[in-house]
Amino acid sequence: MSSGQNTFNFMEYINGHMKKISDSTMLPAPIFLGGLATCFVLTFLGINESLITTLVSTVFPIFWSIKAIESPETDDDKQWLTYWVVISAFQILDEYSHFILAIIPFYYFVKLVFIVILMLPNIQGSAWIYNNVVYRLFKTYEKDINNLSENVANVATNLKDQGARFVQENKAAIVTGAMNAATQ
Repeated sequence: MSSGQNTFNFMEYINGHMKKISDSTMLPAPIFLGGLATCFVLTFLGINESLITTLVSTVFPIFWSIKAIESPETDDDKQWLTYWVVISAFQILDEYSHFILAIIPFYYFVKLVFIVILMLPNIQGSAWIYNNVVYRLFKTYEKDINNLSENVANVATNLKDQGARFVQENKAAIVTGAMNAATQ
């Protein structure tokens, strides 16, 4: 009787998580879990690992982000904005250190596990990394980032003004050159 009750509680626990998965993915849990398991197996075997990690890190989050935007709640909006900030920072880091990271055995498998941890709402991996890494770095360098942003905006404005002046001062030559090119 005791083991039957433990089995029932375990099954209740599993069924509760299966319902959460179905509710959050809008897919039957066995289909979602089967697809995810297939991605893990293929990545572990080294089959299309780059494509799989890219698709997993974008396709499901895009779908869930759209659902979050269209829902009246704001908690899911924050969750997906946080995910996109963290995954973007990770992609930048990955892009510039890939030549080192790619030699690590099972790198793409570990990367896929990391992406899933970031993605799943019940784990909140992206929130933890945002709060403990990304936001702290941002606050440390916020003044430098703002100064750089202002400098880039000033350079862009100067280039636009110089371009407009050049066109204004040389519009007769520009029109003549365009007319000559069009008639040839």
